[in-house]
Amino acid sequence: MKGLTLSDLATTIDRQAKSKKDFIAPASRIKFVPGGEDADSSAQLAMDGHEDTLGIGQIFHEQIGEHLKIPRKYYQRMMVTAPVLLRRNVNHWLSGDPSSRMIRTLEGRARAFLSDRYRVLDNFDLCQAVLPLFAKHGLDVVSAQITERRMYIKAVHPELKAEVRGSRVGDVIQGGVSVWNSETGCGTVGSESFIYTLACLNGMTVPMSGLKRHHLGRRYSGDEQRAQEIFRDETREADDRAFFMKIQDVVSDCLKEDRFRKIADKINSAASDNEISSPNGKKIEDVVEVTRRSFGLTEIEGDSIMKHLIEGGDLSRWGMASAVTRAAQDVENYDRFDDLQRIGGEIIELPQKRWAEIALRN
Repeated sequence: MKGLTLSDLATTIDRQAKSKKDFIAPASRIKFVPGGEDADSSAQLAMDGHEDTLGIGQIFHEQIGEHLKIPRKYYQRMMVTAPVLLRRNVNHWLSGDPSSRMIRTLEGRARAFLSDRYRVLDNFDLCQAVLPLFAKHGLDVVSAQITERRMYIKAVHPELKAEVRGSRVGDVIQGGVSVWNSETGCGTVGSESFIYTLACLNGMTVPMSGLKRHHLGRRYSGDEQRAQEIFRDETREADDRAFFMKIQDVVSDCLKEDRFRKIADKINSAASDNEISSPNGKKIEDVVEVTRRSFGLTEIEGDSIMKHLIEGGDLSRWGMASAVTRAAQDVENYDRFDDLQRIGGEIIELPQKRWAEIALRN
Protein backbone atom coordinates (compact mmCIF):
# COMPACT_ATOMS: atom_id res chain seq x y z
CA MET A 1 0.00 0.00 0.00
CA LYS A 2 1.05 3.57 -0.68
CA GLY A 3 1.57 6.57 1.51
CA LEU A 4 3.20 7.89 4.67
CA THR A 5 3.77 6.23 7.98
CA LEU A 6 1.38 7.42 10.67
CA SER A 7 4.27 9.16 12.40
CA ASP A 8 5.21 11.08 9.24
CA LEU A 9 1.58 12.01 8.65
CA ALA A 10 1.23 13.31 12.21
CA THR A 11 4.41 15.39 11.83
CA THR A 12 3.14 16.92 8.58
CA ILE A 13 -0.29 17.74 9.99
CA ASP A 14 1.20 19.29 13.13
CA ARG A 15 3.54 21.47 11.06
CA GLN A 16 0.73 22.60 8.78
CA ALA A 17 -1.62 23.34 11.68
CA LYS A 18 0.92 25.81 13.03
CA SER A 19 1.47 27.64 9.73
CA LYS A 20 -1.99 27.82 8.13
CA LYS A 21 -4.03 31.02 8.15
CA ASP A 22 -7.51 31.83 6.84
CA PHE A 23 -8.83 35.18 5.65
CA ILE A 24 -12.17 36.61 4.62
CA ALA A 25 -11.67 39.17 1.87
CA PRO A 26 -13.90 41.11 -0.52
CA ALA A 27 -13.26 39.63 -3.97
CA SER A 28 -12.87 43.15 -5.38
CA ARG A 29 -9.94 43.74 -2.97
CA ILE A 30 -7.99 40.72 -4.23
CA LYS A 31 -5.70 40.89 -7.23
CA PHE A 32 -2.99 39.03 -9.10
CA VAL A 33 0.39 40.75 -9.25
CA PRO A 34 3.70 39.80 -10.91
CA GLY A 35 5.67 37.25 -8.95
CA GLY A 36 8.92 39.10 -9.53
CA GLU A 37 10.47 42.10 -11.23
CA ASP A 38 9.81 40.58 -14.65
CA ALA A 39 6.26 41.38 -15.83
CA ASP A 40 6.12 37.96 -17.50
CA SER A 41 6.75 36.15 -14.22
CA SER A 42 4.09 33.94 -12.69
CA ALA A 43 1.32 35.54 -10.64
CA GLN A 44 1.20 36.07 -6.92
CA LEU A 45 -1.78 37.08 -4.80
CA ALA A 46 -2.19 40.47 -3.13
CA MET A 47 -4.99 41.31 -0.67
CA ASP A 48 -5.81 44.74 0.73
CA GLY A 49 -5.03 44.63 4.44
CA HIS A 50 -2.40 41.89 4.08
CA GLU A 51 1.12 43.19 3.73
CA ASP A 52 2.83 40.25 2.05
CA THR A 53 2.02 38.77 -1.34
CA LEU A 54 1.40 35.04 -1.52
CA GLY A 55 2.39 32.34 -3.93
CA ILE A 56 -0.57 30.66 -5.63
CA GLY A 57 -1.20 26.92 -5.58
CA GLN A 58 -2.77 24.88 -8.37
CA ILE A 59 -6.05 24.32 -6.52
CA PHE A 60 -6.42 28.06 -5.91
CA HIS A 61 -5.94 28.63 -9.64
CA GLU A 62 -8.58 26.02 -10.45
CA GLN A 63 -11.09 27.47 -7.98
CA ILE A 64 -10.70 31.12 -8.91
CA GLY A 65 -10.94 30.24 -12.60
CA GLU A 66 -14.15 28.32 -11.96
CA HIS A 67 -15.58 31.13 -9.80
CA LEU A 68 -14.86 33.72 -12.50
CA LYS A 69 -16.19 31.37 -15.22
CA ILE A 70 -12.93 31.34 -17.15
CA PRO A 71 -12.74 28.08 -19.16
CA ARG A 72 -10.17 25.76 -17.59
CA LYS A 73 -8.15 25.05 -20.75
CA TYR A 74 -7.94 28.77 -21.55
CA TYR A 75 -6.91 29.55 -17.97
CA GLN A 76 -4.17 26.93 -18.08
CA ARG A 77 -2.95 28.22 -21.43
CA MET A 78 -2.66 31.74 -20.04
CA MET A 79 -0.76 30.44 -17.00
CA VAL A 80 1.84 28.84 -19.24
CA THR A 81 2.11 31.23 -22.20
CA ALA A 82 0.52 34.56 -21.23
CA PRO A 83 0.86 35.39 -17.52
CA VAL A 84 0.22 39.10 -18.12
CA LEU A 85 -3.04 38.29 -19.89
CA LEU A 86 -3.98 35.95 -17.04
CA ARG A 87 -3.51 38.70 -14.47
CA ARG A 88 -5.53 41.16 -16.53
CA ASN A 89 -8.38 38.68 -16.99
CA VAL A 90 -8.53 37.70 -13.32
CA ASN A 91 -8.19 41.27 -12.03
CA HIS A 92 -10.85 42.58 -14.41
CA TRP A 93 -13.46 40.09 -13.24
CA LEU A 94 -12.50 40.33 -9.57
CA SER A 95 -12.81 44.12 -9.59
CA GLY A 96 -16.56 43.90 -10.22
CA ASP A 97 -17.22 40.87 -8.01
CA PRO A 98 -19.47 41.79 -5.04
CA SER A 99 -18.89 38.55 -3.09
CA SER A 100 -16.64 37.88 -0.13
CA ARG A 101 -14.32 34.88 -0.30
CA MET A 102 -12.40 32.74 2.13
CA ILE A 103 -8.71 32.57 1.28
CA ARG A 104 -6.94 29.61 2.87
CA THR A 105 -3.17 29.95 3.09
CA LEU A 106 -0.38 27.61 4.10
CA GLU A 107 3.32 28.35 4.46
CA GLY A 108 3.15 31.58 2.47
CA ARG A 109 0.97 30.26 -0.35
CA ALA A 110 -2.68 30.77 -1.22
CA ARG A 111 -4.02 27.23 -1.45
CA ALA A 112 -7.82 27.61 -1.69
CA PHE A 113 -10.34 30.20 -2.92
CA LEU A 114 -13.65 29.36 -1.25
CA SER A 115 -17.10 30.60 -0.34
CA ASP A 116 -17.40 32.69 2.82
CA ARG A 117 -19.75 29.94 4.03
CA TYR A 118 -17.03 27.31 3.85
CA ARG A 119 -16.95 25.41 7.14
CA VAL A 120 -13.41 24.85 8.35
CA LEU A 121 -13.00 21.26 9.54
CA ASP A 122 -9.28 20.70 9.68
CA ASN A 123 -7.10 17.61 9.48
CA PHE A 124 -5.60 18.24 12.91
CA ASP A 125 -9.04 18.18 14.55
CA LEU A 126 -10.09 15.06 12.66
CA CYS A 127 -6.95 13.25 13.75
CA GLN A 128 -7.51 14.29 17.36
CA ALA A 129 -10.98 12.76 17.14
CA VAL A 130 -10.19 9.45 15.43
CA LEU A 131 -6.62 8.43 16.27
CA PRO A 132 -7.36 7.75 19.96
CA LEU A 133 -10.18 5.47 18.74
CA PHE A 134 -7.74 3.68 16.44
CA ALA A 135 -5.47 3.06 19.43
CA LYS A 136 -8.40 1.93 21.60
CA HIS A 137 -9.48 -0.67 19.03
CA GLY A 138 -5.91 -1.75 18.22
CA LEU A 139 -6.14 -0.77 14.56
CA ASP A 140 -3.22 -1.03 12.17
CA VAL A 141 -2.84 1.91 9.77
CA VAL A 142 -2.07 0.36 6.38
CA SER A 143 -2.04 3.56 4.32
CA ALA A 144 -2.07 7.30 5.01
CA GLN A 145 -1.33 10.40 2.99
CA ILE A 146 -1.89 14.12 2.83
CA THR A 147 -2.07 15.74 -0.60
CA GLU A 148 -2.98 19.25 -1.67
CA ARG A 149 -6.53 18.02 -2.10
CA ARG A 150 -7.19 15.65 0.80
CA MET A 151 -5.95 13.77 3.83
CA TYR A 152 -6.49 10.00 3.97
CA ILE A 153 -6.11 7.42 6.74
CA LYS A 154 -6.96 3.75 6.14
CA ALA A 155 -6.75 1.27 9.01
CA VAL A 156 -7.75 -2.34 9.69
CA HIS A 157 -8.80 -4.32 12.75
CA PRO A 158 -6.61 -7.39 13.43
CA GLU A 159 -9.61 -9.55 14.41
CA LEU A 160 -12.03 -8.68 11.60
CA LYS A 161 -11.17 -11.36 9.05
CA ALA A 162 -13.11 -13.58 6.65
CA GLU A 163 -12.30 -15.93 3.80
CA VAL A 164 -13.72 -15.23 0.36
CA ARG A 165 -15.33 -18.35 -1.07
CA GLY A 166 -14.37 -17.75 -4.69
CA SER A 167 -12.20 -19.31 -7.35
CA ARG A 168 -9.00 -18.20 -5.59
CA VAL A 169 -8.25 -20.39 -2.58
CA GLY A 170 -7.01 -18.56 0.50
CA ASP A 171 -8.38 -15.12 -0.38
CA VAL A 172 -8.72 -13.53 3.08
CA ILE A 173 -10.12 -10.06 3.70
CA GLN A 174 -9.70 -7.84 6.72
CA GLY A 175 -12.14 -5.17 7.87
CA GLY A 176 -11.42 -1.65 8.95
CA VAL A 177 -12.20 1.99 8.34
CA SER A 178 -11.22 4.80 6.00
CA VAL A 179 -11.38 8.46 7.05
CA TRP A 180 -10.67 11.46 4.88
CA ASN A 181 -10.93 15.22 4.76
CA SER A 182 -10.27 18.14 2.45
CA GLU A 183 -9.05 21.47 3.76
CA THR A 184 -9.17 23.02 0.29
CA GLY A 185 -12.77 22.47 -0.82
CA CYS A 186 -11.99 19.30 -2.81
CA GLY A 187 -14.72 17.11 -1.34
CA THR A 188 -16.25 16.10 1.94
CA VAL A 189 -15.03 15.05 5.34
CA GLY A 190 -16.17 11.56 6.24
CA SER A 191 -15.65 7.92 7.14
CA GLU A 192 -16.63 4.59 5.56
CA SER A 193 -15.83 0.90 5.83
CA PHE A 194 -12.51 -0.28 4.43
CA ILE A 195 -11.62 -3.78 3.23
CA TYR A 196 -8.07 -5.05 2.93
CA THR A 197 -7.14 -8.15 0.93
CA LEU A 198 -4.27 -9.86 2.73
CA ALA A 199 -2.99 -11.93 -0.20
CA CYS A 200 -2.19 -8.98 -2.47
CA LEU A 201 -2.45 -6.03 -0.02
CA ASN A 202 -5.21 -4.34 -2.01
CA GLY A 203 -7.54 -1.90 -0.28
CA MET A 204 -11.18 -1.15 -1.06
CA THR A 205 -13.46 1.53 0.36
CA VAL A 206 -17.03 0.24 0.58
CA PRO A 207 -19.83 2.85 0.47
CA MET A 208 -22.05 1.31 3.15
CA SER A 209 -23.86 3.80 5.40
CA GLY A 210 -20.82 5.88 6.23
CA LEU A 211 -20.83 9.56 7.08
CA LYS A 212 -20.02 12.34 4.64
CA ARG A 213 -20.39 16.02 5.33
CA HIS A 214 -19.86 18.96 3.01
CA HIS A 215 -17.95 21.90 4.42
CA LEU A 216 -20.89 24.28 4.53
CA GLY A 217 -21.74 26.48 7.48
CA ARG A 218 -22.73 29.97 8.53
CA ARG A 219 -21.39 32.91 6.56
CA TYR A 220 -18.34 34.62 8.02
CA SER A 221 -18.56 38.38 8.38
CA GLY A 222 -15.61 40.56 7.49
CA ASP A 223 -14.40 44.04 6.63
CA GLU A 224 -15.84 45.19 3.30
CA GLN A 225 -12.61 47.00 2.38
CA ARG A 226 -9.80 44.64 3.40
CA ALA A 227 -8.79 41.07 4.10
CA GLN A 228 -9.31 39.97 7.68
CA GLU A 229 -7.84 36.89 9.34
CA ILE A 230 -10.53 34.71 10.84
CA PHE A 231 -10.68 32.40 13.84
CA ARG A 232 -13.31 29.98 15.09
CA ASP A 233 -15.65 31.42 17.68
CA GLU A 234 -17.12 29.45 20.58
CA THR A 235 -20.26 28.51 18.64
CA ARG A 236 -18.26 27.09 15.74
CA GLU A 237 -15.95 25.23 18.09
CA ALA A 238 -18.97 23.62 19.79
CA ASP A 239 -20.48 22.70 16.41
CA ASP A 240 -17.19 21.14 15.32
CA ARG A 241 -16.90 19.07 18.50
CA ALA A 242 -20.42 17.75 17.94
CA PHE A 243 -19.62 16.83 14.35
CA PHE A 244 -16.40 15.02 15.22
CA MET A 245 -18.30 13.05 17.86
CA LYS A 246 -20.49 11.79 15.01
CA ILE A 247 -17.37 10.80 13.09
CA GLN A 248 -16.22 8.85 16.15
CA ASP A 249 -19.56 7.02 16.24
CA VAL A 250 -19.27 6.10 12.54
CA VAL A 251 -15.70 4.88 12.97
CA SER A 252 -16.82 2.65 15.84
CA ASP A 253 -19.76 1.41 13.78
CA CYS A 254 -17.45 0.49 10.88
CA LEU A 255 -15.55 -1.78 13.26
CA LYS A 256 -18.56 -3.80 14.44
CA GLU A 257 -18.53 -7.49 13.67
CA ASP A 258 -22.06 -7.57 12.18
CA ARG A 259 -21.29 -4.74 9.77
CA PHE A 260 -18.10 -6.45 8.59
CA ARG A 261 -20.01 -9.72 8.08
CA LYS A 262 -22.57 -7.96 5.89
CA ILE A 263 -19.78 -6.66 3.68
CA ALA A 264 -18.12 -10.08 3.63
CA ASP A 265 -21.43 -11.63 2.54
CA LYS A 266 -21.68 -9.14 -0.34
CA ILE A 267 -18.12 -9.94 -1.40
CA ASN A 268 -18.83 -13.66 -1.29
CA SER A 269 -21.91 -13.09 -3.40
CA ALA A 270 -19.81 -11.07 -5.85
CA ALA A 271 -17.24 -13.89 -5.96
CA SER A 272 -19.82 -16.21 -7.52
CA ASP A 273 -21.63 -13.61 -9.60
CA ASN A 274 -21.89 -13.89 -13.41
CA GLU A 275 -18.43 -14.87 -14.51
CA ILE A 276 -16.93 -13.15 -17.51
CA SER A 277 -16.12 -15.49 -20.44
CA SER A 278 -18.54 -18.12 -19.16
CA PRO A 279 -20.85 -19.60 -21.85
CA ASN A 280 -23.13 -16.61 -21.37
CA GLY A 281 -20.42 -14.06 -20.68
CA LYS A 282 -18.84 -11.38 -22.82
CA LYS A 283 -15.19 -11.36 -23.82
CA ILE A 284 -12.83 -10.13 -21.12
CA GLU A 285 -11.68 -7.15 -23.15
CA ASP A 286 -15.28 -6.08 -23.77
CA VAL A 287 -16.15 -6.24 -20.06
CA VAL A 288 -13.05 -4.26 -19.13
CA GLU A 289 -13.92 -1.63 -21.72
CA VAL A 290 -17.51 -1.28 -20.48
CA THR A 291 -16.23 -1.08 -16.90
CA ARG A 292 -13.65 1.51 -17.90
CA ARG A 293 -16.23 3.73 -19.57
CA SER A 294 -18.83 3.23 -16.83
CA PHE A 295 -16.48 4.46 -14.10
CA GLY A 296 -14.56 7.12 -16.04
CA LEU A 297 -11.25 5.24 -16.12
CA THR A 298 -8.45 6.09 -18.51
CA GLU A 299 -7.22 3.76 -21.24
CA ILE A 300 -3.98 3.22 -19.31
CA GLU A 301 -5.98 2.27 -16.22
CA GLY A 302 -8.09 -0.05 -18.35
CA ASP A 303 -4.95 -1.81 -19.63
CA SER A 304 -3.71 -2.21 -16.05
CA ILE A 305 -7.06 -3.67 -14.96
CA MET A 306 -7.01 -6.12 -17.88
CA LYS A 307 -3.52 -7.29 -16.92
CA HIS A 308 -4.40 -7.84 -13.26
CA LEU A 309 -7.75 -9.46 -14.06
CA ILE A 310 -6.06 -12.06 -16.25
CA GLU A 311 -3.18 -12.61 -13.82
CA GLY A 312 -5.60 -12.98 -10.91
CA GLY A 313 -7.54 -15.69 -12.69
CA ASP A 314 -10.83 -14.73 -11.03
CA LEU A 315 -13.37 -13.60 -13.63
CA SER A 316 -16.23 -12.92 -11.23
CA ARG A 317 -17.47 -9.53 -10.11
CA TRP A 318 -15.13 -9.83 -7.09
CA GLY A 319 -12.29 -10.56 -9.49
CA MET A 320 -13.05 -7.38 -11.43
CA ALA A 321 -13.24 -5.30 -8.25
CA SER A 322 -9.92 -6.79 -7.11
CA ALA A 323 -8.31 -6.04 -10.47
CA VAL A 324 -9.39 -2.40 -10.16
CA THR A 325 -8.00 -2.07 -6.63
CA ARG A 326 -4.79 -3.83 -7.71
CA ALA A 327 -4.50 -1.37 -10.60
CA ALA A 328 -4.69 1.41 -8.01
CA GLN A 329 -1.22 0.40 -6.85
CA ASP A 330 0.14 1.20 -10.32
CA VAL A 331 -0.98 4.84 -10.02
CA GLU A 332 1.50 7.37 -8.64
CA ASN A 333 -1.04 10.05 -7.68
CA TYR A 334 -2.51 9.20 -4.26
CA ASP A 335 -5.80 10.99 -4.92
CA ARG A 336 -6.33 8.78 -7.97
CA PHE A 337 -5.17 5.74 -5.97
CA ASP A 338 -8.02 6.44 -3.55
CA ASP A 339 -10.48 6.95 -6.42
CA LEU A 340 -9.72 3.47 -7.78
CA GLN A 341 -10.11 1.91 -4.34
CA ARG A 342 -13.55 3.51 -4.12
CA ILE A 343 -14.48 2.27 -7.60
CA GLY A 344 -13.58 -1.26 -6.48
CA GLY A 345 -16.09 -0.89 -3.65
CA GLU A 346 -18.70 0.56 -6.00
CA ILE A 347 -18.39 -2.51 -8.25
CA ILE A 348 -19.19 -4.73 -5.24
CA GLU A 349 -22.20 -2.50 -4.48
CA LEU A 350 -23.57 -2.50 -8.06
CA PRO A 351 -27.12 -3.85 -8.42
CA GLN A 352 -26.97 -7.40 -9.77
CA LYS A 353 -28.90 -6.34 -12.86
CA ARG A 354 -26.31 -3.69 -13.69
CA TRP A 355 -23.42 -6.14 -13.31
CA ALA A 356 -25.24 -8.59 -15.60
CA GLU A 357 -25.46 -5.83 -18.22
CA ILE A 358 -21.69 -5.37 -17.97
CA ALA A 359 -20.61 -9.03 -17.79
CA LEU A 360 -23.17 -11.02 -19.80
CA ARG A 361 -24.25 -11.13 -23.39
CA ASN A 362 -27.54 -9.36 -24.07
